[in-house]
Amino acid sequence: MRHTRAMRRPRSRPAKFAVSFGLFLVAAVVAAVAPILRWPSNVPDVACFTAIALCAWTVRLRFWYAVLGVLTGALMVFVAADAGTETALASHGRETTAVVSAITEDGRRYEFVEVGSLDELGRWDGAEGEFGPGERLQVVVDPAGRLGPAPFDDVDDSVVEWGVSVALLALTALFCWPASGRLRRIKASELPGAAIQSRRAAGCGESKPPNCRVRRFKAGERPDAAIQSLRTAGCGESRPVSGRMPSIKAGEHIRSAGYHS
Repeated sequence: MRHTRAMRRPRSRPAKFAVSFGLFLVAAVVAAVAPILRWPSNVPDVACFTAIALCAWTVRLRFWYAVLGVLTGALMVFVAADAGTETALASHGRETTAVVSAITEDGRRYEFVEVGSLDELGRWDGAEGEFGPGERLQVVVDPAGRLGPAPFDDVDDSVVEWGVSVALLALTALFCWPASGRLRRIKASELPGAAIQSRRAAGCGESKPPNCRVRRFKAGERPDAAIQSLRTAGCGESRPVSGRMPSIKAGEHIRSAGYHS
């Protein structure tokens, strides 16, 4: 029978921080350089989800800080991808005049057609209602056709995108550090059934003493003697009863015999 050796997960705080933060940093770098190197457009998506999966599989983090770190890290990856796209268009793109030919139903995706040649330039994702049908604007297009067009004003503001990426990088590091803290282990005494078990072991919570057993009357034994023996064993009533129970003759009423409960 073969035994497979499990992968050792990082346990120290610096090691956890290095793994979790390093995965998102690598994903952001890959997403940023993918447009510049003209890699496929789905590379940023793959890098982001790969970083999240590896972080969840290799590192045990504190939950809420880990959620905040993943959100800021994923946002950093996509902002870095947009910044890389704008930088690539600014470096080797071509500026031209285009017309908005179509708008999707949600109003956030625009299709451009070049003025003069009527060539389709592709789609661009923007804000809702930013442009109207038939509106003219200056766009920057990729001569190779691997990158979609972008308005000239957005390409000119690529420095802002890089600044936002750096700010999100700092926030990701800020959340990954407390998320890498030591997890609190639950003690055995804190389990739900531990308190009940300890009370039972101490003899608490029982409705009767452990040594108190029901005693059956023997033939010819007087009831008062049996009650007295049970009181001696600690199983009697809570209030003392003085005197012995009088015997009741045949046909005599209980109260007339002098017995009072």
